[in-house]
Amino acid sequence: MWFVFGSTAVLVLSFGLTWGIVLVSVVALTVARLIPVLLTLLRTDFRWRGRMTIGLLAPRGAASIVFGLLAFNSLDGDAADVALSVMAVTVLLSVAAHGFGASAFLNRKSKRT
Repeated sequence: MWFVFGSTAVLVLSFGLTWGIVLVSVVALTVARLIPVLLTLLRTDFRWRGRMTIGLLAPRGAASIVFGLLAFNSLDGDAADVALSVMAVTVLLSVAAHGFGASAFLNRKSKRT
């Protein structure tokens, strides 16, 4: 799966990106992913900080790749290309954000203890 994703990402990036694809990917990484996680954790004992940590750092790349490839196979023409591009950019941004975010979070946490 990750090999197919890597090939797809190279292909998508070689064709270029539009601001709309990047915008949809950023919204998918923030609002569309964070709000459902926060809503599911409302009646738990987690504090606000714990909820945000789970919502922002939880891994989701594999599911995005699977659903993105399913959408690509189901759609035709430009819609399939847009779905594939959004999936690739979203997962790439997610990998980068989680990589930087997790290391910053762990560094900050280790300084406290």
